[in-house]
Amino acid sequence: MSDQLRILAILFVFLLFGAIIIYGNLGDEQPQTNIKFFNFDQDQIDSFQINNFTSGLLFKKQKDNWLVKRVENELTEDLEQKSGEHVAQIDNDFQPANSHEVSKALSYLFELKNLKPISTESTEPGIYEINKYSLHLIFYDKNGAELGKIYIGKQGPDPLTSFLKKPDSPEVFLVKQDFRMLFVRNFDDWLEVQK
Repeated sequence: MSDQLRILAILFVFLLFGAIIIYGNLGDEQPQTNIKFFNFDQDQIDSFQINNFTSGLLFKKQKDNWLVKRVENELTEDLEQKSGEHVAQIDNDFQPANSHEVSKALSYLFELKNLKPISTESTEPGIYEINKYSLHLIFYDKNGAELGKIYIGKQGPDPLTSFLKKPDSPEVFLVKQDFRMLFVRNFDDWLEVQK
């Protein structure tokens, strides 16, 4: 009889321990779904600039369409101050952009959710090819105020992956999308196709 009681007591302890683990974990779980990468929405963007070394492109929303023009960026301004020569090709007027391609590229970026950092830039500086002159996007609202900025590093270890970093955080994220391929294009490749 004592062996049976011992077995029942052991089973009771295991069941109690299992219940504590299961119910304890359920109580601790925070819903992790739909935590957006950006703290603003895509529809708040009135304009944005793509900077990639000496190339700067400014996109401006006009109703449901996008316009684009070449602009100077921080690196071209620095180079021009040092050399005294005009470095970047700039445009005075916006031209119609391929709005479908612009919106598609932005939507991939704004669909990012629930990302977990893989590293910090400070652990191995430069390994992700992220610096103040490398590929980055700056987003503005309708009043010209900066909504946010994102750095896009080198392509990740797998095809169609890339590294991302926000300027106000050392965290680096590996994402399943080649954002370099989406955003590094020649000016003419962004223009609306004339029919």
